[in-house]
Amino acid sequence: MITERSLYRLRILSTLLKEGEMPISNLARRAKLRFVITKREVSALEKMGLVELYDSGRVKVVKINMTNRKVIILRNLIEELEEL
Repeated sequence: MITERSLYRLRILSTLLKEGEMPISNLARRAKLRFVITKREVSALEKMGLVELYDSGRVKVVKINMTNRKVIILRNLIEELEEL
């Protein structure tokens, strides 16, 4: 079932796939989500193994986990949809 939260997660993942790793604040801006929502969903995505977080000084940077099979499938699907 598609929920609002799953749509938030999809926006976050697609933004990271298109634009690469970035701080959570930039990700929130580019995904057009509130910072609090982005932070919560990134935490959930990290627990699922879809993204990785690391500290870069004072900022937490989010990067997509390209070793996860689900991420690879999503990337391929987005690429196919962009070709339509």
